Amino acid sequence: MEINRGDAKIRTITWDCLQELTTKLVSKITADQIRFDVIVAISRGGLIPGRMVADSLGIREIQVLGIKYYSNLNQLSQAVLLQRPNSDMTGKRVLIVDDISDSGKTLEIAQRELPGTPAVLKSATIFTKPWSTVMPDYFAEITEDWIVFPWEQNEFRAVLSSVTAVHEQRQRDGGEAN
Repeated sequence: MEINRGDAKIRTITWDCLQELTTKLVSKITADQIRFDVIVAISRGGLIPGRMVADSLGIREIQVLGIKYYSNLNQLSQAVLLQRPNSDMTGKRVLIVDDISDSGKTLEIAQRELPGTPAVLKSATIFTKPWSTVMPDYFAEITEDWIVFPWEQNEFRAVLSSVTAVHEQRQRDGGEAN
């Protein structure tokens, strides 16, 4: 499925900026006064933010929920569940962490696919998009920008190069450049 990003600005996040955004996110989480037992980091994008949040909150247990969703820049693929947490979440206070909530589908799947019934289930992201169908309970910022995190810079450059090559080929062929 094609997703129209329109004239979205590309915003590259540095490690220092990520630390500031994580601090902002953690302050919102701590204001809620819930002592979470476990972080469930969504792989791949939520692994680093999940670890940073766990460190800030003093949470030692981190589980991983692997969901592959985006297959390419502006291309949305069918969600594939790659990995489930390896312990039952029944009775635990669980915080799901991801880097961004764009469509909201990843958070929706994550909440549905957790093993067991948590006593508390909340979600947190660094960024959320205003059109997300599932708004995280905690987020650092709402943005319409196309976000490029420090851990995905090489991947983004490769995808951008591929998109540019297709665009240039279409122009040479006299076709539509969009």
